[in-house]
Amino acid sequence: MSFAGVSVERLRLAGFSKGWQLEYATGPHDEDRLIKDMPPLRLGMRVQFLDLPEGIAITAHATLSRPDFSALINALMNEPQGHEFPLEVWVLEALADRALIQFEDILSKQLSESEKRVESFDWNSKLEHFIHHRPDSPGTRQLAHLAALAYKGDLSKLLDYQDAFAKGKRLNFATMISSEVMERAVDIAALR
Repeated sequence: MSFAGVSVERLRLAGFSKGWQLEYATGPHDEDRLIKDMPPLRLGMRVQFLDLPEGIAITAHATLSRPDFSALINALMNEPQGHEFPLEVWVLEALADRALIQFEDILSKQLSESEKRVESFDWNSKLEHFIHHRPDSPGTRQLAHLAALAYKGDLSKLLDYQDAFAKGKRLNFATMISSEVMERAVDIAALR
């Protein structure tokens, strides 16, 4: 396997020595990516290479997740475990000439920059943001709001939502958030 002439072995050289692992795609819409567990967080990097006349464009798409929060969202949606809910995403771009040493230096720098970003990530602030900011427009951030309430065990707020749903008031929640999802959120919060 290679990307614009950059083999998996070159990925290994750049990242594996720093504790990164290669996760191979398992589904038709998945892509191979580098991952690094930084408990309780997980950093994923999808690295893309584009062969250009002036060199190789290296684009690293980073995704920060928290496995226990992702598992809670999967449970709310009654989905199989394994899908990671992104807490943050960012992109790093660089241009390398075709020399191996520069490729490794650039990718190592992108990996290190992302690790530093994870180290400064404040989970409690993100969780509080999800709790106190329910987006009015339907989307996955509404799901993050419910998951955060369940994660913190905020049974009162979830019961209010469940009561509104029982009265036919959807509170502008996305259609993917059904009364069954609300019920699972209440059940999870009650166990916390």
